Amino acid sequence: MNAPTALPAGNGATLSDPDDPVVITGTGLVSALGCDAAAALASIAAGGSGIATVESFTRPARAALVREFTPTDYVAKAKLRRMDPLNVFAIGAATQALAMAGLDEAGRLGCGAVVGSGFAGYRSVVEHQKKLVRDGIRTLSPIHFPTTVYNATAGLLAIELQVLGPNSTVTGVDASGEHALYYAATLLARGQCEQILAIGADELSPALFDGFDALGLLERDTTRSPLPFGRERHGFAPGEGAAALLLERESTARARGATILGRLLGFGFANGASTPFAHNPDPALIATAATEALGRARLTAGQIDWCSASACGSPTRDAAEAAGLASLFAAHGTPLRALKAWTGEYAASGIQRLLLGLHAARLGALPAMPAGDYLPEVAPLLAADCAAPRRCLHLGTGVGGNTVAIVVEAAATGRDREAA
Repeated sequence: MNAPTALPAGNGATLSDPDDPVVITGTGLVSALGCDAAAALASIAAGGSGIATVESFTRPARAALVREFTPTDYVAKAKLRRMDPLNVFAIGAATQALAMAGLDEAGRLGCGAVVGSGFAGYRSVVEHQKKLVRDGIRTLSPIHFPTTVYNATAGLLAIELQVLGPNSTVTGVDASGEHALYYAATLLARGQCEQILAIGADELSPALFDGFDALGLLERDTTRSPLPFGRERHGFAPGEGAAALLLERESTARARGATILGRLLGFGFANGASTPFAHNPDPALIATAATEALGRARLTAGQIDWCSASACGSPTRDAAEAAGLASLFAAHGTPLRALKAWTGEYAASGIQRLLLGLHAARLGALPAMPAGDYLPEVAPLLAADCAAPRRCLHLGTGVGGNTVAIVVEAAATGRDREAA
């Protein structure tokens, strides 16, 4: 196992600077649960889910496809034919986050954007290659080539929204959203920009579904949704969507009268450097990343109010997370939630989960996990409730042991008012 990644020092400050932390002032959501965080959480509380049976792939499957989203609300109809759905999802989520943060056109000029995506451009790549093989190179249109590259989403977003600060794309497969959030926060801490968007976005194209299916990663029973941490786990429900967070320093937010939604207190990393085709079964990776994040946040495990797991129904991943999280939090009875029970799994979904968790904390209520037969080491934590879920240990895990832990704190209402 590799040693935890060191946090870079930028301009004499760390991300967890207690005097001027990185804060979240805007959020945006395009998801299978809709495009409004409060409504999505209300749907979950009422027994709803973003996961449903889908008949449009090569076989019927349980999947979480974007709904209640109108592309022309965010992009002119004439431009849509030159964009993949993924590009529009990200633009929609970023537009919402900028609006919530109250960042006007002048303020956006120095705002950066980091997009995390596991499979950006995959739809266009596949279609491009199919046409190349079928009809030959002379039939290919240069109009469609730009969306085949990974950074197309970040570039198109910058053009559409005129966010002209640092612009980059990050991929970390299953933990792409968490890696994008870290890189965005690092750019901010280094003084490269005043505000920055951290965006996680992926699209479930038919070809991507087929790839997951061929690897045996998906739940094949269409009568039920996967149960993260369940004793009987056979695979995940694939999903898609985009989520965006607008980040800035707390001093900057207060100076412009922005409402502070939450604070990023610490990041931790671990990497098993094992196979690229499966999740690493070593629970020590989970404990290593979580312990580093807690150390960066200057907190102990007992000071965390709840944990947001990355479990999705994977036999290997869920078992490792259960053991790793239990080793740190079982003694404290810390409530645990696996939001992919409702959102499905997509590579950059970490920002969506963090966003939903942040809004749930601000509403003062965590969603109750679906009834089921859970792994014994975490069953009590999944059933536990929390009256004041402010501090969260958020976990992102991926193939090969790629692990990211983040400590995020929901801002108290009184402190929100101070910033407004």
